[in-house]
Amino acid sequence: MSNIETNLSTQTQKSLFEAKKERQQCEQDLILLTNRIKLLQLEEEKSRKQIEESKKKHFLLEKAQQRSIEKTKFKEELQNSFEKQRKIKQKWIQDLKLQITKNKESSLKNVEKAKKKAYIEMRSQRDQSLIEKYKILNDTVKKNKERSLSVREDHMKFSMKAKRLEKIRESQNKSEYIKRLNDEIYVKTRLESKVSEMETLESELIKRIQNTQNVQFKVFSDLHNLKRKPLSP
Repeated sequence: MSNIETNLSTQTQKSLFEAKKERQQCEQDLILLTNRIKLLQLEEEKSRKQIEESKKKHFLLEKAQQRSIEKTKFKEELQNSFEKQRKIKQKWIQDLKLQITKNKESSLKNVEKAKKKAYIEMRSQRDQSLIEKYKILNDTVKKNKERSLSVREDHMKFSMKAKRLEKIRESQNKSEYIKRLNDEIYVKTRLESKVSEMETLESELIKRIQNTQNVQFKVFSDLHNLKRKPLSP
């Protein structure tokens, strides 16, 4: 083995060791991030439950206050409904009379439109028949051209396939150390990407918990103010 090959092997082993070490560090970071995210998710769920309880109390108090208002509104809405139905019925009668008058005027126009439509459809069918004949002729010419092109394309595909197979055989003859190094680098890259995703998720959870706590404070404040407000008679 030449000095160049020996140096190359030593450098490759060193790079492989460093890649393994970095990959193991990424795995440790991923475990710590996972544990922190679980704690943040538990805190977020706890805050959500407290907000839901406060909203429920707020809703019940509002319902009690609205009942007295709804009794008064019901009578007004009932009277308005009767008046609205009366106006709708009156307008329907007027519209019906107007429609009867319009139907009489449009009957003659409809006959002329039907004749014109039949003439247009007859011409359209004739034109469509001519278009289809020309299309069949053009398709026949096009298919003949495509057959001649297909033979040349098949020859080119066979040549390209042979070149790809030759490149694959050359690639399979690379050294095992290089392959293992690439595997370690790939695993390390995947782990680093996962760590980055987990860090982003952790930051998002922290922001969401802060927003949830702000909402929780507002709900508690609204509930306190509502409790101090007297019920309407």
